[in-house]
Amino acid sequence: MTIKSYLLSFPERVVRSVLGLGAGVAREVGDVALPAGVRRSQLYQNLVGTTLRYLAENVGGVEAVRGTMGDIPEDFVARRTAGNAVEVLGVVAFRASPVWVLAALADLAGLGRHLIPEIAASLKARGLLEEATEFTTVDQILDGLERTSGRLASTINAPPLNVAELRAEWDALREEARGLRPGRLPSPETIRALWSQLQAESARQGRSVFETSSLMAVSAARALPRGVLRLGASAGVGAARSGQVLGAALLDDYRRTLGELREVGYAAYARRQLAPYMRAAVNQFSPGRSTLTERILNRIRFGGSAPDDRDRVVAYDLDRFLKAQEDVYAEALQELRAGHKRSHWMWFVFPQFDGLGSSAMSRSYAIRSLEEAQEYLRHPALGARLAECTKAVNDLHGLSARQIFGTPDDKKFRSSMTLFELVSGPDSAFASALEKYFAGERDARTIELVRLASEGDR
Repeated sequence: MTIKSYLLSFPERVVRSVLGLGAGVAREVGDVALPAGVRRSQLYQNLVGTTLRYLAENVGGVEAVRGTMGDIPEDFVARRTAGNAVEVLGVVAFRASPVWVLAALADLAGLGRHLIPEIAASLKARGLLEEATEFTTVDQILDGLERTSGRLASTINAPPLNVAELRAEWDALREEARGLRPGRLPSPETIRALWSQLQAESARQGRSVFETSSLMAVSAARALPRGVLRLGASAGVGAARSGQVLGAALLDDYRRTLGELREVGYAAYARRQLAPYMRAAVNQFSPGRSTLTERILNRIRFGGSAPDDRDRVVAYDLDRFLKAQEDVYAEALQELRAGHKRSHWMWFVFPQFDGLGSSAMSRSYAIRSLEEAQEYLRHPALGARLAECTKAVNDLHGLSARQIFGTPDDKKFRSSMTLFELVSGPDSAFASALEKYFAGERDARTIELVRLASEGDR
């Protein structure tokens, strides 16, 4: 690759990188970070600002030109991306954020005049609301967000917030809430207590309420089904009508996250939550990663055909896993943490290699190459979920794989761990699972099928 083609592909890499930070969460909560918003963001401008020099020195081998900017750290892309990650994802996942959810519940519960000014203060601190304006209702907050949305890109280094969709969601929720029976809204005491916990933990961690709230939103988006991530979603209102408290699943997840933050600390928890998104973002800047821009340039240069077939994009239908997991992932994770699998999700939560099963389900969710397994692990949502589920199993004590999964699902677990260890290495969590539950014995049939498939591709 020439430095010229890399430079021409750089805007695409930046867009892919920023989308890599938000795509997994965006899929969960239904927002979309559009390239136009990305291009307007300060993150995009920051990355472009020093990159020409970085490329000249590190990609083109040009002798460094020293100036007022000083030395560029070798990991400057990772540092700049990491510095904005929590707030970028916090905007993308705003609907699942305690700041938004508690403001909405406070308004519905008649607590707005007491609590919303405090919630608004956390948004003012990040430049999301005007400092001089008072806010006591969700409608006023939405009006304020609408006025400042054009400045979001420069204020918090993130794509613009979709205020129109938030307003539509709030209007629908308020209308639906009128039909709820007494007791189906969280009590003012519950809402106030959770907000106080959020403030206290933010202070303890030395973080702003918005930063902590953003991290909690990312955690909720990964852990909960899409239907419960929106207070106004039919699933949430329907549950309240049938006897549950509106937003109960979200509030429970917030309490769990605050407890974990207190145990492990903000930095460690953020690394765990953001690791797959950061890997996806930073990997976009590898000179060895092919881009659409470069492939188009190659076709122009070589008269319509690229010189190397390895540059072709191999499309894997990973959406089939996302769709299958959509409504059951939270339940699956809960079962694993409890040490007892009860429902049916094995094939698409712990995928296995093609040829191990004969049912339609096994064929539909089979991984057909090591390359597809690698793409699965690189996927922001799927890779994170597989790591989270594997960790949940590894964290159990005193149970065998058969006791956790039953049979033959214990064998499926071993085959899945064998497959993903092949693309992750002996220090991975998958290898640890094999050591812990199977005395290090890999699934021989999986290894043989992978070998045959690899030989067939030669």
